[in-house]
Amino acid sequence: MVVRHLLAGFLLLLAAASPLAAQTGVDRDASDAVADAYAKSIAGPTTVTVRGIATLQIPKDFVFVPGHAGQRLMHGIGNAGGEALFGLVLPANAFGGWAIAVAVADTGYVSNETLGKLDFSDVLAAIRSSTRRGNAERMKRGSGPIEAGDWVEPPRHDAATHRVTTAVRIYESGPSTGSEDSIELDVNAFGRSTAITVTLISGLGEYTRQRPAFEQIAAGLQFLPGHRAEDFVTGADGIASHVVEVVFGGRTQVEIALEAAEEAAERARIAALPKKADHKREMLLMFFGLLGVVALLLVVLALRGGRGAPAAIAPNGVERAMRMAGRRQ
Repeated sequence: MVVRHLLAGFLLLLAAASPLAAQTGVDRDASDAVADAYAKSIAGPTTVTVRGIATLQIPKDFVFVPGHAGQRLMHGIGNAGGEALFGLVLPANAFGGWAIAVAVADTGYVSNETLGKLDFSDVLAAIRSSTRRGNAERMKRGSGPIEAGDWVEPPRHDAATHRVTTAVRIYESGPSTGSEDSIELDVNAFGRSTAITVTLISGLGEYTRQRPAFEQIAAGLQFLPGHRAEDFVTGADGIASHVVEVVFGGRTQVEIALEAAEEAAERARIAALPKKADHKREMLLMFFGLLGVVALLLVVLALRGGRGAPAAIAPNGVERAMRMAGRRQ
């Protein structure tokens, strides 16, 4: 989802938040964004309503940063937050170089049967593609490119909770800044028509320490009645399409539809182009046509030669009478 475009920024933010960090423009933007995020945060314990369709429990010692402030934080550290970012969960006391992101995507209904048949090699390919797509924006904002590596642990589908959990390793693909690799742990919760992703973004050193708190927060995400997967109405609700691309690849249905329309228009344009004359084909047809004529002539001549010399024409009655009269004389 959108959170895949945020990863490198948190590595940069960790350096920028350090008292020893050089005060470059990016560092100052990051520091200002952190200060703004905490100023606009909601302290736990509290309950946050997610777009009127779900609730998220924020425990004690954590704060929730709403979407706008969270997106500004993303911009401050060299990334684009994106419209799907609903908010961030941060430690209450001070930023520690890790965060929990909450993103929402309108997908349509995704059944447990569909989730159970996911090809996780396709899922990993979508995550890698999404990560690379975000590099152009990251580099514009002063961050380096990153890549998604392999699974940190096997992906799993929990049919009882209608959720899919994935964890992938993220590393720098450009010149090294000395930042450690990071891990993105996603819990993708599927409701009646929406997928909500709760993501732990952390360096390797923080991953094990912060995972228990992350799992508590992820478990505290619950769809409200009427918006749960079991509330799906057959024939009335839309069915999800392009699940891998939208949920795991960070793309929107609008982007997918536009790309499909562009491909269809290009195919139509090519089909409408005038066909080029195929001179080689025309020469071959002419050659074989001449061969056919020659072969036909040879057959006719062969048939006539097989009959021998032409037979003498038999005389008619008048000619016979004249011949006989001459003999009598």
